[in-house]
Formats: sequence, C-alpha cells, structure tokens
Amino acid sequence: MEESFTSNPENPEDSHNSKEQQSNSTQAFFNFIKSLVGIAILDLPYSANECGYALASILLLILSYGTIRTSLMLIKVAEESDIHYYSKIVKEFMGPISASILDIFLSGQQLFACIAYIIFFQQMCQLAFSSLPNYVSIIISLLIIIPLSLIRDLHFFHKTSTAGFLIAVFVLVTISGISISQFGTVQDVVAFNASGMFKFIGVAMFAYEGICTTLPVRYSMKDQKKFPFVFLSSSLTCLFMYIAFIIINCIALGTKLQQIIVFNLPNDKLWAFALQFLYAISILFTYPVQIYPAFTIIENRLKIRDTKIIWIVERMIVTSILYVIAYVIPSFNTFLNLIGMVFGTFLQFIYPITLYLLYFRDNLRVFEWIEASLVMIMGVGAGVLGLYFSIDDLVKQNS
Repeated sequence: MEESFTSNPENPEDSHNSKEQQSNSTQAFFNFIKSLVGIAILDLPYSANECGYALASILLLILSYGTIRTSLMLIKVAEESDIHYYSKIVKEFMGPISASILDIFLSGQQLFACIAYIIFFQQMCQLAFSSLPNYVSIIISLLIIIPLSLIRDLHFFHKTSTAGFLIAVFVLVTISGISISQFGTVQDVVAFNASGMFKFIGVAMFAYEGICTTLPVRYSMKDQKKFPFVFLSSSLTCLFMYIAFIIINCIALGTKLQQIIVFNLPNDKLWAFALQFLYAISILFTYPVQIYPAFTIIENRLKIRDTKIIWIVERMIVTSILYVIAYVIPSFNTFLNLIGMVFGTFLQFIYPITLYLLYFRDNLRVFEWIEASLVMIMGVGAGVLGLYFSIDDLVKQNS
C-alpha cells in the first residue's frame, strides 16, 4: 500500500514540502510498515502452503535478510551522496539509460500491483453480484476503477489510504483469529515440500514491493540519522507478521486455502461478506495512491502531464489494458509469483547492490565484496529459477 513516490523523473524533492519533512521516528515506522504490507499478503498463506509453512518461513527469513541488506546498502549510498531518491542516485552513478530502465521497472511494478488489486476487486464484485450475469459485475467494477484512475489530487486519498490500511489489518487479524479457532480440524498440513518452493519465492519477493519507498520515508524524517533503526525495526515487524500469518493459516486450513485468503471465509454468512466488503473498501481507498506514481512517470516521460484531454485518454487506455490483463490471468498466485520474480530481482537486488559496489568500490573490504556478491547471486538465482518455473506453470495453466 505504497504512498510515497519511488521515482520522479523531474525533481522529486519538490514533491515534499517542509511540512512533509517533519515525521518523527514513530510516524516513519508506521509509514514504512504501511508501504510494505500490500496485496501480496492475501496470497502468502496459499503460496506458503505449496512448499510447506516451515520451509516457507525459512525462505522468507533468507529473502528478508537479502532485501534488508540491499536496502541498507542503498541507504548508505544515499547518506554518503546526499541524494534522496532511487532514480536520481541511479542516474548520477549508473547513467541516464540505467535511470530510464529503473523508471520502467518502478512504474511497471506499480501497474502490475494494480492489476492484482483489480483481480481481487473483480472477484469481489462477482461474489457480491453472483445472482446477475458475469458481465454485469465486470461493468460495475470497471465503472468504479476508471474514475479512481483519473484522480490527480491525492491529498484526500493519502488520508483514506491510512484508513484503508487499518481496515485491511483489522480484516487480516480477524481472519487469523478465525483460523486459530479451527486448529486441528484439517489433517493435510504440509511443513516441507521443496518441489513447491518456487511457487512461493516470487510472492515473498512481491510482499516486499514497498521496500522501494525506503528513501522517500527516510527523506521525510526530521532526523534522518535515526532512519536505519526505524527501517530495521519496521522491516522485522513486518517479517514477524508475515511468518505468523503464514503459520496460523497454513496449520488451520491446509489445502483448503484459497489463493486470496479472504475468500476462505464462509459464503453464507453475512459477517463474512462484511469482512470481504471491508477489504474491498480498503483496496478502493489505496488504489489511487498505488497507481498515481506510475502515471506520473509515464506522463512526465511522454510530456503530456499538462494536456488534460491527452492524459485522461492515456489513463483510460492504460486502465483498460490493465483490466483486460486482470480478466485473462488464470491464477492470482502465479501472477504474483511472476511479477515478484521479475521486479523483485531488479529493484531489490540488482540495482541496489550494483550502486553499492560502484559507489564504494575503492573502500570495501574483502568480506563486504563477498557478502554483496553472495546476496546478488542469491537474489538473481532465485529470480531466474523462479521466473522459469512461473512461466512454465502459466503455460501449463493456459494449455
């Protein structure tokens, strides 16, 4: 549920006024957690069950270590260079072409995350209007999503996205509580299944999509020297929440887990539909904030931001394309796994480590070179292998 610009091709610092640069450590802690907990958490229990909750927890610990280390590398470069934004650092030390490629990946990650939002919202509309023809629910959901994509003044939605985050947390905690009450009712609980680990790794990477807001959250703080502690504490808090959510729901539900966990709630109970509806509301509250940075990058690159008719048409076309992609995707889990592998590998491993090695190449000790290289090999290796298995899985589903 990302709120801060990860990249602005023009002058990102101008997007933060002096009032915004006043967050204390506690505010930054919650802002960063809010940016980390996104749509991927809905699929974490299902994908974890594919490889077993114990193996999934171990893999998540390893991936979290890699992501935290690469983020700390990026923070260190930002501190030493006194440049506050990901794309500006890349442009300065890797060149404008690398910065343009980074913008493509940043906007791509935002857009594909929005596709995941749309998939959930489509399915929620189908559930709510199950007595009507399927095309009716599609039209209704599209009529809601398109206007949200046209919003440019986000001041109201920055506040509602906080409400959306709190609603989402409430729903997920409630689901976990319900799952705890069902302990012992299923027999097919899987702890280890190595053959399914590549169905989990990409989703785990995508669960850290908000890591790209590291530098904007740091830049918003009064005392930026305190940010490394804020970053570590919030990242470890999210890691604990993810592992707890995985273990509780995998043990309670086993193979009964749905790809989107809110649909594990009973279909014939009003309170269950109310929880699902609340989560849909939280999605609507955060969707405009989620897609806005991608539109900003696209419109600044195409130089159409000041031409109203053109940017409206552009947004409607992009939204329609996203909607078609969401409609034809055969598996929510495979989709999240695929985009996690692609964008997570580049944004969370390749770019931060490359920047770190380039900037500190004359000052690194042998151990630091070895550690950075091993984290790079781990991240890229997992991404490449996972991408292969994800594409293979997608081809099999389509055929």
